[in-house]
Amino acid sequence: MRDSVENISLVLEEIEQLINEQLQLIKQGDDSKIHGLAIKAENLMQQVKNSGILGQENFQLQRERLAKKYEQLCLVFAARKDKVRQEMNKIRKFKSTIGAYRKNV
Repeated sequence: MRDSVENISLVLEEIEQLINEQLQLIKQGDDSKIHGLAIKAENLMQQVKNSGILGQENFQLQRERLAKKYEQLCLVFAARKDKVRQEMNKIRKFKSTIGAYRKNV
């Protein structure tokens, strides 16, 4: 049992590191690796979930820390999504303006 607890602790640390890497990549504007890291983190979380170990009290701090990191990641993604939406709206307006110029010239 001790080995599995230590193994899950290492897996949780790896998940936290993957989330940190995703946050860094997003802040740097490098989207190329984010999806792969997310899939890897998801697979590791499935291992943790299957172990049932996160329900144990001695993992509460790690669970809370992971939840906060995940919340940060969600907030950064939401902000990024909003920024992309704004940029897309600008592009649509620009295309509309170009189309109007074409019709009138």
